[in-house]
Amino acid sequence: MTKDTNGARDRNNELVGLEKQTATLTHGAVYTLLANPTRRHVVTALDIDGEPWTLEDLSRYVVAREYEALSERSRSRAVDEVATSLYHAHLPKLEQSGVISYDQGRERITATPTAGTLREVLQTVEQLVEPTD
Repeated sequence: MTKDTNGARDRNNELVGLEKQTATLTHGAVYTLLANPTRRHVVTALDIDGEPWTLEDLSRYVVAREYEALSERSRSRAVDEVATSLYHAHLPKLEQSGVISYDQGRERITATPTAGTLREVLQTVEQLVEPTD
């Protein structure tokens, strides 16, 4: 783990936990990436048909899972908010970890083989543990 100029841990290296040569996630990286429900929904969505997703379609998918009882107007606002959080927080973290490829110019989000590893872990947890969120 690297240190910044203040001696604090480099959050990117701690969160990414990626051995870049082999694209293998560490235990810590898997736990961190799957700790957030939005990222879990992204991992699940990317596994649906193997096709690239747009930011808007992925945002709608996440909103449909996280905010089931919203009015159409509220849902539209939620899609914008989720798109913002995906763009600024979740997609960069998943891309840094080698889980997705994100072509911002074409707004295409594609799973990498590493995403399959996360999905397998998520499926195993879902089979063993009752969901709470």
